[in-house]
Amino acid sequence: MAHTSDPSEFDPGQPPIGVHIVHQYYPGFIDVLPNTLYLVDGAGLRGAVHVVGHVRPLVVTDFANGLTRFEGEGGAVYTRLERPIGDVDDASNVVDAKGLEGRSAPTIAIEKGRAGRIFYQDVFTELQTLTEITTPNSSAGLIAHGQLVGRFVAAYRFVHKDPRLEMPSAVPIETTPLRVGYYLYSPQERALPFDKRIARAWPNELHLSIAALGRGVRSLRDHDVAPELLEKRSFDLNAHLCNGFALSENLLELERLVDLAFTGGRRRAAIVEAVSLFEVGLLQARDRLPAGERAKSSGSRASEDLTLKMLVNRVLPHLLRQFDGEPGPLIKRANEMRSIRNSVVHQRHEPSLDEVNHVLSVVHTILVILELRDKFKGNWKRKSSP
Repeated sequence: MAHTSDPSEFDPGQPPIGVHIVHQYYPGFIDVLPNTLYLVDGAGLRGAVHVVGHVRPLVVTDFANGLTRFEGEGGAVYTRLERPIGDVDDASNVVDAKGLEGRSAPTIAIEKGRAGRIFYQDVFTELQTLTEITTPNSSAGLIAHGQLVGRFVAAYRFVHKDPRLEMPSAVPIETTPLRVGYYLYSPQERALPFDKRIARAWPNELHLSIAALGRGVRSLRDHDVAPELLEKRSFDLNAHLCNGFALSENLLELERLVDLAFTGGRRRAAIVEAVSLFEVGLLQARDRLPAGERAKSSGSRASEDLTLKMLVNRVLPHLLRQFDGEPGPLIKRANEMRSIRNSVVHQRHEPSLDEVNHVLSVVHTILVILELRDKFKGNWKRKSSP
């Protein structure tokens, strides 16, 4: 990793002098309009994510094969495959091939130690994160990059469910090279509002900072989306980010459990941990109630004395009465969630994908109601009066 500096070097009280830009190919296909800028404007995190476009290389894993160089007529040097592959131009330094969709794309040949061939089309989203800086040659953008990508992907997965996209963790995810650059504002640009000035930022040049071998998404389905739906999705995503959308800690952890279930294949663990998050979320919401309301929700019982059954059938209905919306169907689904969880824990039941999806969906819906601001949770607005 390149040099990084202490976050304290960014002084929010000073006017920004420019933008630190971090460029990467995110290992997944984010279905939004290409060449779009999304403003992230919320408490503790301000910047932008620029989706440049989508890249779809055809990756060839051809066991016992490899790329070799040979000298042709006139001394010209070419690259070719040791074992020919159909539709691949041997006499080319840039090797191309055709995927199942009929498109030509760059090919990467990877040598493995067993017999066989594997071909797949990889998918990446080219994006940049933009962080305003107050000092020359600041590396604050590297510090904020993971947070901005995480906020962007979390909002995308909230607006459009797509568990193929992994939630970034605190450590660098497997990715293609990360590059960094700067854009310095002119005096006129510094006087503009945040959204106007950052929209003008574009790096003059980018320098390699982090390099790692990456992989693609877990689905090779095509990504053809009707233009009007793509435009609406892009608009909704920008509206969320620009209005300070951020997942709560519990919801962020739930998104990682979606990865655990559908990418890691650990369905039982995902169900048990998701229900634990549900319990934590309900207890936290109960503790935020005034003392009198808290007593009505669970009597004199301490948190450790509340069973999952009591949380679902006593605490949850009391909490939902603070919001608009019909609680009956949701409480019924929560009891179905409880039944699935109990069978997994007590009967060693191996849950189906539908059962995992049901549990995660119920927990997600309830945590959204209890923990997000009204503008992000549909019909479940908080009642203005008791």
